[in-house]
Amino acid sequence: MFRQIQWIALTQFPAFFLPAILTPIMAQRLGISGFSSFIVLTGICQYTTLGIELGLNHAAVSQLSRTACVENRKLIFSEVFYLKAALSLVLCILISLVVGYSAVAKMASTAEMAILLLGPSLTCVTFPAWFFTSMNRQDLIFRINFISRLILVGLCLWLIQGPTDYLLGAVLFNYAMVPLSIFYSRNWTSHILPLREIRFFNLKKRLVDGLMLSGVMLKETVMNIGVAPLYGVLVTDSTLGIYAFAEKIGKTIVAPAPSVANVLMVNSANNQAGWPWSRVSDKRLWLTFALIVVAACIFFAIAIELVVRHFFGRFTDSIPLIYIIVSVSPIVYFNHIEIALTFTGKGKFSTATLFAYVHMVALSISAVILSQFFGSRGLSGALVLPELVLAALLLKHKKLKQV
Repeated sequence: MFRQIQWIALTQFPAFFLPAILTPIMAQRLGISGFSSFIVLTGICQYTTLGIELGLNHAAVSQLSRTACVENRKLIFSEVFYLKAALSLVLCILISLVVGYSAVAKMASTAEMAILLLGPSLTCVTFPAWFFTSMNRQDLIFRINFISRLILVGLCLWLIQGPTDYLLGAVLFNYAMVPLSIFYSRNWTSHILPLREIRFFNLKKRLVDGLMLSGVMLKETVMNIGVAPLYGVLVTDSTLGIYAFAEKIGKTIVAPAPSVANVLMVNSANNQAGWPWSRVSDKRLWLTFALIVVAACIFFAIAIELVVRHFFGRFTDSIPLIYIIVSVSPIVYFNHIEIALTFTGKGKFSTATLFAYVHMVALSISAVILSQFFGSRGLSGALVLPELVLAALLLKHKKLKQV
């Protein structure tokens, strides 16, 4: 069990430290305007993966954790694989055509957008991190993530030289995971059943399950990618690069939250001895975890401020925004873990999605109102308020269940 805990920590290293290195590099070399274009393009592509992933990963992990039959596990994996492959093809074509009629057309042509979209789509299909998690193969996730992102940092240092390289940066970023994902595909290809063995009814049912959890996936996507890309599609704002920088830096500390929640859910469902977080009623354990997260957040924010002030003078205006975003990090972890253990892990997909959609509605309303008064800078507050609302609702639900 302690070996699994070590791998959980290691798998989050690429998601935490490497983006913290890459974001300043891209911001410094591209400048505020070029970095803004880079964030919008890569953000659109990452949001497109939401239509590919839906809630298929969460539903599949929940079901895999409750079955030990090899054939059933192969069937679940195959259904998810074929659905993602079909959705990837449809969405690549559709989104490429649609963005041609938005403000994004000034940043990339339809053909360039199609090329950009292909990278994340291939990653969705060839890198089933959800499946590796269910197999307790966090070592594979670490290898693919760490090596891919390390190569990405090296390529960006070598090739990105100025504001006009934002499109090249987006290509490097979107295709970073593809080579190693294909290389390690031998670890899951044996689980793919021939398409003729897959019943259409099962595919339809799995798609419905995925749609039921799409709200959860949407919440995770917004948490990881942020709202800057969506704002950039709709509004031309010269300060968007400042906010996008703050959002990318501030969110790195909560990047592990979905993965941590999924691993806890799998182990809790398997009732593995020695897994302390499965004992949700032990308040001392939760308090310890919360204190660790809070301490990490404070240290992270102070360290980032020192780095930004000394090396990235053009982005010093982002420091207050970073503090605002980091301040809600402990609540983000609580929300993800509570939803995973209380709802998703027990097959209560509709309830998990309901809470996720409440979060998204609160986020949308906050973003619209605050951006009207404070522009792109107001979006940092829009990230905080929905998390507080969601935490209050989850605690209220927990208390009602105990009555």
